[in-house]
Amino acid sequence: MISGKIMKEFNIHTVWTCSKRDERFALGFISAYLAHCEDGKWLAIIPETPSEKSELMILNSRATAMKRLRERGFWTRVYKLYQNVMKGI
Repeated sequence: MISGKIMKEFNIHTVWTCSKRDERFALGFISAYLAHCEDGKWLAIIPETPSEKSELMILNSRATAMKRLRERGFWTRVYKLYQNVMKGI
């Protein structure tokens, strides 16, 4: 999941998740996250695997962010995890 530090630093408004099959993990899947920031930027977050660190990409559009996730083998279907409805109130 996305840490509170990242949520505050980038003022994240909405978070989605997508998965890919990975047999190295007990569940057989690994999830990546797509986050929309208040400044209009998009974050693509690929979590840490045993051999490499987490990757955080700051991108200008959702289409570009999804393209980067697809290039790394994640599925196109995304599910909304979090939406901060209190922003702006």
